[in-house]
Amino acid sequence: TVPAGTFRGCYRWISKSDFRGKKLESTIWSHPLVPAPAMVKMRDHESGSESVLIAYGQTGAKRSL
Repeated sequence: TVPAGTFRGCYRWISKSDFRGKKLESTIWSHPLVPAPAMVKMRDHESGSESVLIAYGQTGAKRSL
């Protein structure tokens, strides 16, 4: 559940990468009903920060970070 709604049946995976010798790891949740990139939530393991979907739709959408 995120501000954009409840998404049952999300896909969850852990992304691991190495950037300039620093290991990065995050957990990502996505759902097929959400347009590309389909991300509903992302949690950075090192900082503990989260990015969540606040809204989505086909019209009137505005980019926001």
